[in-house]
Amino acid sequence: MKKKILFFLMTIVLIVSSCNFGMNTAVIGNKDNGTVLNGYTGGSGNSSSIELPNGANYKPDDNDIVEGYFIVKTKDGFDKTLFEKKGFIVKGKISLTDTGFTYWYLNKKGDNKKNLLRAASIEGVLSAEHDYKVVEPDGSKAPNQNDGPVDPFNAETYDLTKGNYLDDPEANIADYGLSITDALRAYSEIGYGDKTVVAGIIDTGINMAHKDFKDENGESIVLYAKSCATAENGTAITPGHPFTEIPIGLNWDKGAHGTHCSGTIAARGNNNIGIAGVAWKNTKLISYQSLNAGLNGQFGGDTWSVYGALLDLTNIVEILRKAKADRSLTEIAALPSYLQTTDFQITQKTVPVNMSLGGSYGSEFAFAVLTNAVKHNILPVIAMGNEGRYTAAYPAAFPGVLAVGATNGKDKKVHFSNSGAWISVSAPGDGIKSCGIHGEDDYETMSGTSMATPFVTGTIAYLLSFTGAHDLTPYQIKALLEKTADKVDGATGFTDSLGHGRVNVYKAAKAIKDGNIPAQNDIYTEAKVTVTVKNNDGHSNDDVPCKITLVDEETHAPLAYVSLAPVSLAPVAGVENPAFKGLIKGRRYAVYGAFLGSAEKRTFTAENTDENITLQFNKKIVWVSTVANLHYNGGNDETDTRITVYKADASGDLDLNTASSIVDYDYNLLDTIYFEAETGAKYYVLITGFMKEGVFQGGNYALKIDRTPLNSNGVDIDDVGRSPNNASTNDSHEDDDTPAFAKVKGDAWGQTKGCNLVAHPIGTPPANVDLDWFYVEYPY
Repeated sequence: MKKKILFFLMTIVLIVSSCNFGMNTAVIGNKDNGTVLNGYTGGSGNSSSIELPNGANYKPDDNDIVEGYFIVKTKDGFDKTLFEKKGFIVKGKISLTDTGFTYWYLNKKGDNKKNLLRAASIEGVLSAEHDYKVVEPDGSKAPNQNDGPVDPFNAETYDLTKGNYLDDPEANIADYGLSITDALRAYSEIGYGDKTVVAGIIDTGINMAHKDFKDENGESIVLYAKSCATAENGTAITPGHPFTEIPIGLNWDKGAHGTHCSGTIAARGNNNIGIAGVAWKNTKLISYQSLNAGLNGQFGGDTWSVYGALLDLTNIVEILRKAKADRSLTEIAALPSYLQTTDFQITQKTVPVNMSLGGSYGSEFAFAVLTNAVKHNILPVIAMGNEGRYTAAYPAAFPGVLAVGATNGKDKKVHFSNSGAWISVSAPGDGIKSCGIHGEDDYETMSGTSMATPFVTGTIAYLLSFTGAHDLTPYQIKALLEKTADKVDGATGFTDSLGHGRVNVYKAAKAIKDGNIPAQNDIYTEAKVTVTVKNNDGHSNDDVPCKITLVDEETHAPLAYVSLAPVSLAPVAGVENPAFKGLIKGRRYAVYGAFLGSAEKRTFTAENTDENITLQFNKKIVWVSTVANLHYNGGNDETDTRITVYKADASGDLDLNTASSIVDYDYNLLDTIYFEAETGAKYYVLITGFMKEGVFQGGNYALKIDRTPLNSNGVDIDDVGRSPNNASTNDSHEDDDTPAFAKVKGDAWGQTKGCNLVAHPIGTPPANVDLDWFYVEYPY
């Protein structure tokens, strides 16, 4: 992977404010770039923090954002015209397998932060986030590490099954991977299984015209191929078509990286051509072009194109697991056209997917897709990265995946290979020769953890060809590779640099032959851990929106940073909290969360049974909601509210000459925030409009000050006291331009009001603006 990837150092502090929707300090124009859940924006100005050992700041930089693109989650069956009415172009959609949820890829030019809030505020939207960059991989040119041809003494035949490369001439000259990992010995002594195996790869595509990707009958070994482009030199994905099928036999790969990795996985062996992949026989490839897809590689390499591909792959694999007669018409139509009439069926339990890629931010969409993939027995095999230091890249650092480091021909860790407590195994990745994109017999040499990763993917595919391994779960396979890996480069056990060691293909195959296979839940638990964050304000115990961090208590490595949806407070039902899977059995983990300046930590031991973790807070909170008033102008006013909160003095009054605000907030057009209240205290809430280039951004809105927020999609409130009762005049709560006037109006607690910010004429204090003050007595 390219060295320009911006990885997070593991010594940065996790900011508590990532869990706060309200704040204790003034914030104008919050700069958080996180996920929006049901219209409530994550992030605040609270400067408190949790000190995590080797903790990481998961807050993305603006440079990580793909300008103008958003990923939005809804229930299945959502009407896409609701997006189009708000000015969004639907670029793609895809369903999260067997969950009832759909993810949409939207495009809209303009202010990224405000457009994100616009997308989140659409009725039926469960969450929305920016699209983030996933850096395209880059295998650097490097000399091979082999001292000379591998020609066993007295070799009588040219055959991989006889333990030599002689029927694969390019490999015979340059390859060391199959020999140093004892793969040649495995082919010779144990043989090759007779089961057909499917392996996936998400990369720059594949040169299907290459001779080494054709079987003994001249047929392609590619089961199907797709791209995030509309055509070989086309534009990005189009409405209604998340990924475009590539005709079998064509070469759309412009970056070479995907073809090179594909060759390491499954280039045909014993064909008197080029090289041999680790899984050189009985292997079918699924290829997605998600990086460098445009004419000049100008698009691809983002969260949607990469993880959308994994989701699309998961859906299609689930269909192909069924016998043809059991597939519905809808399922058949969802297959690539050239598979719609096929009898081909995937019979293996685990499908490995090579992902030699990474980025600096682990997004919500990425975590959801990876978790969903593993749930459906898809095993992501992921490169550690090439920064040459201890640093977290995603998706390698996510729990439940198989992360791979790189070694060289001397069984040493390569200097560029990243380290981290989440690494599983290492494999040859320095000076690797494999297939190229320039014609049908092109070969190139590259180096990187990107090259080591497909060696492991190929190893898994080879092992799955045996009957004894065909039904293994992803975590049984992961445990098998770790248990049979060689300890190299002076390691005597697990290290952050090499993981459990360099893979040994022979030992893994022999373990399968001898029946020494790790049982389910032997090392990695198949159970899930679900986390909920609750707050008891003395009235009820509600779920609250928050982001949490999962930390390995032994290594102190942060493994995941995910949002928890406000299930109880959210107006949209069906939002589920994420679950962690693939944790190490018997290992202690900690879940960190924060709420209004307080931090909570819960530790647990990963076991074989599902577990629910609750982080409990006891805060008295007040929500201040400003949302669209659907009764006037259809709720389409471009009202831009700013919320300021003051605590009253002992007499219940407010002296603006001496008082300081406890909240000052303006993030999006219509804001919703919360703050911590004191028992029996009185407060003044000021709602006014944002001044944009000297113009007051007033208009209609609905307001509620209560212990729960309003529906972020808006409410229909008829302000019957408005005279005349129309959209353009001021509301019936007037005159409320001062705290004293608001107090005369009485306690606004728990009331839903239809309000209107109408700027006063010049000469009327305050000129050209409108101030809506509200007096509140906290009742608990």
